[in-house]
Amino acid sequence: MLMLERTKVWFLLLMSCSVAIFSFPASGKVFFEDDFEKDKIGAKPKKWDDPGEQLLEVIKDPEGKR
Repeated sequence: MLMLERTKVWFLLLMSCSVAIFSFPASGKVFFEDDFEKDKIGAKPKKWDDPGEQLLEVIKDPEGKR
């Protein structure tokens, strides 16, 4: 009987925590944003600094948005 009560308590605790965690909306923050609309496709972005042998290239938006 004690094992059944202990299982119920853990189950209720787990369900309460799950509801508390998953009921709040995600609060993602944008930490970087850049606009390449004025840069030519295939060219290096104008506002970016190339720190070495890296390939920096503006590509066409794969989703076709904006």
